[in-house]
Amino acid sequence: MHKVLLAIGAAALCSSVLLAAEQRTPVTITGCVHRGTSGDSYVLTNVHEVSGGESRLATNLYWLSTTKGLKDFADQQVEVNGTYSLSRDAGKTGKVKVKADPSTGEERVVLENGLKKAEAKVDAPPRPVGTSGTIAEFTRPYRRLEVQSVKMIAARCDAP
Repeated sequence: MHKVLLAIGAAALCSSVLLAAEQRTPVTITGCVHRGTSGDSYVLTNVHEVSGGESRLATNLYWLSTTKGLKDFADQQVEVNGTYSLSRDAGKTGKVKVKADPSTGEERVVLENGLKKAEAKVDAPPRPVGTSGTIAEFTRPYRRLEVQSVKMIAARCDAP
């Protein structure tokens, strides 16, 4: 009887693993890697989702599951392949703020997802800045991207 229970348990475990694998959505994104202002953090800007050979501006915010190796890609355009879970990320949102110091014009991009925050200085042409220093602020659906691979697609962020 013990062997039968183990077999049923193993079958149930296998089916739950397969079910979890079916719920993963593959995605490829591209963007420019910027070193964060604190610790081992990085911010990707100009993020595009790539599907069917076409690139379009991302409508989601992606929080990468790892920063391992990203320091080697600082100030470069990269392609990130991975998966996310719609059920795990359902209803979650993140906030993006683009701020500038009114006296220096230095821009910062701040990403927040409720629990985590990443901030990076970004080289950008001067823009008019209000007294609050905020240039833009918006909220988007949030996805935690389980990173499978990262590769450079351009040696500079400003490459076409």
